[in-house]
Amino acid sequence: MQIDNAMMTIRGKTRERDEDAICLIFSSLESETEKHGEFFCALADGMGGMDRGELASKLSVNEARHIGTSMLSRDMSPLEIVNSIKRIFQNANDTLITYASRNGNARMGTTLVVAYSNGSEIYVGNVGDSRLYIFNSGKRSFRTADHSYVQLLNDQGIITEEEAKIHPRKNEMTRAIGLEEDPTPDIYRLRLFRGDSILLCCDGLWEAYDDKIMANTLMSTMSCHDSLESMILRANEVDGSDNISGILVRPVVDTTEEAALKRPTKSITQD
Repeated sequence: MQIDNAMMTIRGKTRERDEDAICLIFSSLESETEKHGEFFCALADGMGGMDRGELASKLSVNEARHIGTSMLSRDMSPLEIVNSIKRIFQNANDTLITYASRNGNARMGTTLVVAYSNGSEIYVGNVGDSRLYIFNSGKRSFRTADHSYVQLLNDQGIITEEEAKIHPRKNEMTRAIGLEEDPTPDIYRLRLFRGDSILLCCDGLWEAYDDKIMANTLMSTMSCHDSLESMILRANEVDGSDNISGILVRPVVDTTEEAALKRPTKSITQD
């Protein structure tokens, strides 16, 4: 059975160029008799106000695509998967720092969120405030944590998630690709369940919605393409001041949540 999937990026109403970059690739080694559902995806949002934000996101996603393609070409242990994800972020970071140094760009920054699935589990890595969500049965079961100033305020109970979306310092990152020597990603290992919808998106999309509206949209009978297009176009109507991009995948999974113990949704890297 083919995995329902879609990806889309638009410039928005006011931006002169699209500074987001996305990729979604599937395993080419699936046998004719069994499709395991492996896939890899990445999304980057070049940081506005910095030199060459659009190039920063493209270079980072190119690094992710290169390593992701290799990951899909062989069987990997959990440790190998985690190390490959770490390498994506380190290579992307080194590439941006080197490019900026050689070309006179003082700063090149981007967010980056990546995901690799072996069919039954998903491994997620992120730096910045682009997000990966998992929705199931009309509710959110997982979301990556942002590396931003307003996330720190939210964690301390100073502001709410809705207040964070309109805070004057909402675009201030505490961790980003290209701006430090070692931008350690948060890495998560999660079990997949029947009915999961996996959404990667930039802040241009998630700032326009609350979880309930997202969940209701993804509960519909629309295809991934129609669901994602609906959310992106609606986000553009609501605001449109930023680029808007997303990747949506509905994996084919037999296991239900009731039939398996839930895995903790916390970072498995602490250093």
